[in-house]
Amino acid sequence: MREPHNRVVQVRRFGGPDGLEVVDAPLPTAGRGEVRVRVLASALEYTDVVIRRHLYPRRCADGRHS
Repeated sequence: MREPHNRVVQVRRFGGPDGLEVVDAPLPTAGRGEVRVRVLASALEYTDVVIRRHLYPRRCADGRHS
């Protein structure tokens, strides 16, 4: 029998969809006082796409844009 696993999309580099890779990852274990939940579906939001394209402005500790 196969080990339980997650199918995850990892951002390997900024840019277009070619920077994304679908990989199998081990299921995390819940620690003391934690729970593990099953996610049946998820989605990307506009901010996720902007971050992946490396267009999201970073802020310095004092709140200024870098």
